[in-house]
Amino acid sequence: MHVRYRDSFSNSRAGSALGVIAMLILAGAVLTLRNLEPLTNYFTYTEDGVWLGYAMSKGWWYTIVNAKADYFVWGNLLFVYLATLASDIFCGDKLVCYPQALSFWSYFFYSSVSVLCYYITKDLLPEAIRWIVFLATLMIPLGDSSGEIFGKISNIGYYFVFITTLLVFVKNKKNTATPLIDTILLLCAATNPVCLVLTFVLSTFTLFDRDYKNWIKKYGAVIFGCLVIGALIFFRIAASPSKGVIGSFRLESLIEVSLARAFIYPLVFPFYNQLSDTVVVILSLALMTLLGVLLAKEKSRDVKTLISMCTIAYFIYAFFTVYMRKSLTEVLGGYAGTFPDRYFMGLNIIVVFSLLGWSEVAMYFPGIPPSATFKLAK
Repeated sequence: MHVRYRDSFSNSRAGSALGVIAMLILAGAVLTLRNLEPLTNYFTYTEDGVWLGYAMSKGWWYTIVNAKADYFVWGNLLFVYLATLASDIFCGDKLVCYPQALSFWSYFFYSSVSVLCYYITKDLLPEAIRWIVFLATLMIPLGDSSGEIFGKISNIGYYFVFITTLLVFVKNKKNTATPLIDTILLLCAATNPVCLVLTFVLSTFTLFDRDYKNWIKKYGAVIFGCLVIGALIFFRIAASPSKGVIGSFRLESLIEVSLARAFIYPLVFPFYNQLSDTVVVILSLALMTLLGVLLAKEKSRDVKTLISMCTIAYFIYAFFTVYMRKSLTEVLGGYAGTFPDRYFMGLNIIVVFSLLGWSEVAMYFPGIPPSATFKLAK
């Protein structure tokens, strides 16, 4: 009887919810150990304080529209608001516990992304690989600047491209309406403008069967919302003196920025300072070739679709990162350092996630069907 009730509970929604909560706690503990600063120094970091200042002095509506001059940061502002709400509830004031509340929501956000990776890959990867994906996405290398990432809210926007990719993949597989996913996709688009382009591009995956009516039904609301947000951002950027482009371009640093730091860094970070352009090009070409071969051998259509979406997301994101942040080619040079790492962490998590997804193909031994290997792996 005990076993029967235990099995019933473990298969219930309550059991699933407890599993998610346990994973969030584990992930939060890992991130806390990566950056203990929020537990010892109670202060706000960069825009975490500036945006709150705008909200307290000029109101939330002003802040929602004018937090940044060129694009929106609604996802960041949502967590800033949640931090003030938590501080007010637990400390009786919006400011007293604000830094601690920011840290909590920051850990919650990054932990949720890793938990999402785990559940997105259900029925696609063996359990062991899914746990590796979960832990690996928590351990993205960030040089010496993890302190400005974990425990802070101002830089969460760089992960929204990856979140968009995963959610569009889930949306493509569903035949029913997805209002929650649609809302999050619009929030992503109103936080990181690259998500606007990516949503348009990835949504075309459902047009391969030329079912335009189904595409409009599935993506009509999201695309319309993206068009509105995109138009508002376009006029804001057009009115900006810099036109959204920051810094000047140095051609001699292009390989380091676009390949070394954005692409192969998660694999070579321990000896990054010993790299050269020649070594980076060779390693990058070898890795691309390997990944192309593995993808060609992949039997699962869903895995191919997911990895293809990640590949598209990576190239779109990398292009806009280099083009819109030309100053990166000025800051990085000669493989002397990796700062500012925040601009590359969104690209790096796509690379890590994709590598682990592709690595599943290596488990398919010759002559053994994927389904049999999947059972062996479990």
